[in-house]
Amino acid sequence: MSSNEVLETVTDWHNAISKKCKVSVSKVQQVLSANGVEPQSVTPERKAIRFSSIKFSGTKAGTEDGDGTFTFDWEDLGAGLYGIFSEEVNLVGKSTIINILYGILRGSFQHINPITRAWIEKIEANFSVGNTPFNLTVDNANSEKFGRAILLKYNGERNTVLFEGSVSDLSEFMNQLFMAELNFDQIYTTLKQETLVSHGWPAMAAALLVSSSDGAIIGDQVQGYSQRLVQTFIGLPWISTQSRASAMHKILDKKIKDQMANGADSGSTSALKELQRQLEAMPDISSAEKQQKNDQTLLQKLDGEVLEMQIALNDLELNLQKSRSERETLNAEWLKMKRTLQAKQEEASAGLIFRKLQPVCCPSCESTQFKNIETTTSDDNSCPLCKDTKTTEDSTTYEADPNLVREINEAGEKLVEFDLEISNQEGDLTEKKKKIKDAEDNRGEVKARVEQSVDLSDQLTKRTALEIAINELSVAVSKNPSKIDAADSEALDILSKTFDITKKMFEEREKEVFKEASDTLKEVATKLGVKHLRNVEWTSTRINIGIADTVTTYSKLSPGEKLRFRVAASITLAQISAQTGQGRHPGILFFDSPKSEEITDSDFSEIMSAISNLTDLDADLQIFVSSVTRSDNFDPSSFSDYKLVKDNEYLF
Repeated sequence: MSSNEVLETVTDWHNAISKKCKVSVSKVQQVLSANGVEPQSVTPERKAIRFSSIKFSGTKAGTEDGDGTFTFDWEDLGAGLYGIFSEEVNLVGKSTIINILYGILRGSFQHINPITRAWIEKIEANFSVGNTPFNLTVDNANSEKFGRAILLKYNGERNTVLFEGSVSDLSEFMNQLFMAELNFDQIYTTLKQETLVSHGWPAMAAALLVSSSDGAIIGDQVQGYSQRLVQTFIGLPWISTQSRASAMHKILDKKIKDQMANGADSGSTSALKELQRQLEAMPDISSAEKQQKNDQTLLQKLDGEVLEMQIALNDLELNLQKSRSERETLNAEWLKMKRTLQAKQEEASAGLIFRKLQPVCCPSCESTQFKNIETTTSDDNSCPLCKDTKTTEDSTTYEADPNLVREINEAGEKLVEFDLEISNQEGDLTEKKKKIKDAEDNRGEVKARVEQSVDLSDQLTKRTALEIAINELSVAVSKNPSKIDAADSEALDILSKTFDITKKMFEEREKEVFKEASDTLKEVATKLGVKHLRNVEWTSTRINIGIADTVTTYSKLSPGEKLRFRVAASITLAQISAQTGQGRHPGILFFDSPKSEEITDSDFSEIMSAISNLTDLDADLQIFVSSVTRSDNFDPSSFSDYKLVKDNEYLF
């Protein structure tokens, strides 16, 4: 299949595999059918799960003051955010309500605390999948052995009993029900490359509950399964087909290797030649691999350099701000001293002018009783009125304080020094910003090459596997020349090519999906309090997390960081599914006690804000959150409905 060839139908897919393997289409169909590899080319329409009511009752026993019968009834549920809270007190029943709702979806109530479950005698819930309503009633819910369940499906005016039997059998039925109603396909992995393992609704439902830092970033701790859930929930086609082909290829490959190791094959020279031909036909990726490694190393180095320059830039900005502030203070003092000197000089000048006046009448009443007085200044400069006061200019001249003049001059010189220093600092700041921009441009080019580079992991894995198989087969041939079953060899090649071609049918969209998931996960995790988070790289095979100057993985994070990332990942999947409109997310989430494991009040507020924003993005989403909170940290306006208990109260 060339890089430009577009496969649009299942027929195109079969033809491409046939052409690549140089066998007939009927042979391809025969091998794929025998191995259970079915084409899944169309993404089904999304259906949302939604509870409309939950009710349970029973009898409390063994408590200090709360023994007796109880009933919990929560009706009129719909899309939106629902909260279950207590003020600063645990053990009031929050997690029990979450686990009953979650247990209904799983068909199993083993997540409920055994002590609390022993109290619960009856559970009744109404929920819908898409537009189809259901009713589940469980009697003797506190007993796996004696519990009985009835599941009804409403069809207009007629009710159909879908299940009636033991609670112990309910889980398998709910698995079949939800897989069928949601149009989900099984996801396949292998156990020790020998046994095919299919993952259905229980594994998918595990991705809908976040209660602690335990487990994978999404769902249960199954290797590679988190990525498959991302692909499924966001709506990529062909995922089930690819996973089945991959799993069956691993099993058949292991079978052939075991045959070679045990000398059970005969005349394996032809098989060895075929493997060697496949190896020779593979492109040489050593230079591309080296370039990728160099780019990745360079990108990490540039990230560190940009970070250091940003820190230096911050220091320069702080120093410039400090210099400007100090100059402002000094300038104000300098102006104040100059105004003081000017005021004293003006005061002295005003006194002299006044004294040199030669009045001919009273300045107030204009009386001329002074008209006979000689108004000219006497030779000794005495006043013509009183004859005594001297009006010499020397007697009224202000002599400036030399200390004040010196301080003014020194301040002026210091201002000139400040101006020069600030000018130099501004020049340094401009130069530093230019260097940062150049470094960021360089980093951007390297990052673009890294992101656009072809994922070589599959090719490397196949090359390595071929080389190992060739080596082992060569040894087997030398010891006991024999043949591998031709049918197995042919099937192995068909399964291998099926995996390659199937992946190419959605890998471009897959890259876009995981790029968007990476960016959204980083943004949400940062808001939830993950410190110094530099970047997140989520691909179909791994997740790398850059914190400060190190690159780590999810499994190596602290419990608090893991919990933040689990919450962020659940939010990310639901958010992308809502934004693209293409996802197959079931439309329901449970967050049980997210305020734990190093989560501060501030982080919890951000978690609640991020969860609340989801219901704004997706009007069909239903979310349940339980946690301990404080009255001053609780905003009821965010919730469609909520339960809040105070002091020593209980939820039921």
